[in-house]
Amino acid sequence: MHEDEEIMEFYPDDVSDEIWNNVQHVHITSFDVDMATKFAVRAKEENKTISFNPTKGYFDESFGDVVEQADLIQMNRGESETFAKRHGSIGAVVDSGNGSDIVVTHGPAGCTFYAQDGLANHEGFTVDSVTDTVGAGDSFIAGLISAGIHDESLEESLKIANAHGALSVMQKGAPKSISNKDIQELINST
Repeated sequence: MHEDEEIMEFYPDDVSDEIWNNVQHVHITSFDVDMATKFAVRAKEENKTISFNPTKGYFDESFGDVVEQADLIQMNRGESETFAKRHGSIGAVVDSGNGSDIVVTHGPAGCTFYAQDGLANHEGFTVDSVTDTVGAGDSFIAGLISAGIHDESLEESLKIANAHGALSVMQKGAPKSISNKDIQELINST
């Protein structure tokens, strides 16, 4: 895919079998309902875990099939309010046994993680200055997924995810990279 191609023109079958065989997890975000559903179905066929962040498109569309397929749903407060109107309380959805965990981000105030076996919170990190919030949610979920894949505890995973989000807002635009050294320095500074 070239930089100038739209992601909406990228389909699950465009992903090579080699890549499908080598990934453990698929994160779905910023697609329309049809495309998000196609990726969720393919990921389940390939026995991959799925995380889903509905983004602003969720206010107009329900993404019901994707929500049902997802192992982890990431939302901000506004998205969680829409989710609760459509599906019932977050706790009720998690307790329903469909297998989804839900993490709600609270910006600089951290996050709340709703899991089948309980609730966890992380208070977030204070940063000196916020330059740009573009990419903060994506950085957060990348940190959470990576920590989970590396078998970190939930508590440590939430620290790492919040550190990714905090460090991302200190950069202009979507962050190009966040180093493990910077993550550990931020975690250790509190």
